[in-house]
Amino acid sequence: MFRFIQIIGDQTAGFILGLLVVFVLALGSLVMNLAPEVYPPFFMLEFDFFFNTIKPIHFWFYILLGIFILFGFNLLFGTIESLIILIHTNILFKKRIAGLLFHLGLLLGLIAHLVEGYWGSQEQLFIGSEIKQIQNIGAVSVGFMKKILHPDGSTKDTKAILKIFSSENDFIEKTVSYNEPAIFDFGMREILLLHGKKRIKHIKLKNSASNKVIAFEVKKPVKVMDGYLVLMGVMSKRMKSPFGLFYWYPPKDKPQRLFIALDLNNIDYNHLTIKNQNFDFDSYQQEDSIMAQIRYNPSLYIMVASLISILCGSLFMLRIR
Repeated sequence: MFRFIQIIGDQTAGFILGLLVVFVLALGSLVMNLAPEVYPPFFMLEFDFFFNTIKPIHFWFYILLGIFILFGFNLLFGTIESLIILIHTNILFKKRIAGLLFHLGLLLGLIAHLVEGYWGSQEQLFIGSEIKQIQNIGAVSVGFMKKILHPDGSTKDTKAILKIFSSENDFIEKTVSYNEPAIFDFGMREILLLHGKKRIKHIKLKNSASNKVIAFEVKKPVKVMDGYLVLMGVMSKRMKSPFGLFYWYPPKDKPQRLFIALDLNNIDYNHLTIKNQNFDFDSYQQEDSIMAQIRYNPSLYIMVASLISILCGSLFMLRIR
């Protein structure tokens, strides 16, 4: 049994497996660069992504997982071998302790990555002035957002204040920026800021016939005459005035796409015409909003234990010298 553990935990085998891990990771990076449409932006190695829909293009990950399993056994048996030698001999005691701690630290690091990949999660979420429920964090909204600019006008940083509600009127505030995430559960959960912007919350149009003002929120249908009018979004890039995109759903005909300039001075395009009735642009309201990444890493404490083990092994090696 001891001989079997020695063979499986051999240093040469561990070295070869380590090189294979680096090679397959490089191969996976190449595949992801050549097929960016397959992998979502801000992609992380989440196992569900690869196993919910098994695809041939993910071959590198399946190979990598197999190598990691073999590498894990190599580290496990190497750790067992170091422990057995430590128990049965007093020769080079500190060196054996250092070797055991190094093996244990690497093994815990590997386990931490597997735990994060299988049980960890991340999602991207727009957070504005309206309260959003985030699992295991609570009700969250943006209280304030500010862009910090370089002298040439480009964005240097973005800071936002998040309100974390424990009840309707009771909340705490946390500041987030590009390099300052909001941390919860001692670092296991994070809200990271990807970018922030002023977002149009709603648009008001005035019926020129009745002078009635109607407020439209994104993707919320509003009954207008015998159909529904829906604000689908706002386009503002490379335009002097932002434009609202609306869809008009008549009772029987196909939907119609309509655009309106959100500018009182743009008299040529700041109105919609539906069944010979004009709906003029009245005003819009903006809100501070951020695109955030919500991360959950259940392996944090395992990784801390791994680093402590490697650090202690390094200290033993220094004492030996």
